[in-house]
Amino acid sequence: MSDGAAVVRLIESTLGTTIAVTVHAQHPAWSKVFFEPLELAVLDVCRDASTRDALAAVLTHLVIRSTNPHVSARDWARLEDGVLTLDHGFADIDDVEERAQRLVRVFERALRRAQV
Repeated sequence: MSDGAAVVRLIESTLGTTIAVTVHAQHPAWSKVFFEPLELAVLDVCRDASTRDALAAVLTHLVIRSTNPHVSARDWARLEDGVLTLDHGFADIDDVEERAQRLVRVFERALRRAQV
């Protein structure tokens, strides 16, 4: 799916809730950099209703920006206080799977913290 709005609708449909979205970056490759990995990660994590509900409880806002001088997937995503911030330059565009895997780890860590 390459349309950012369609991915957000898919995520909201999967989570059963709406999320606020703030976009500070646009580029011809923005869907591949931000939305394709996001879609893959959400679908990977939300394999059952309990995980879906838990993620919906910890994810309330999505921020997209391109201010991170690092292009590594390691530093591109963080989830704090309900805000998922995806910050990546427009390089290493084809590393979709690597960004998705990192985002899965970010989601899993947030879900573990929410259980405490």
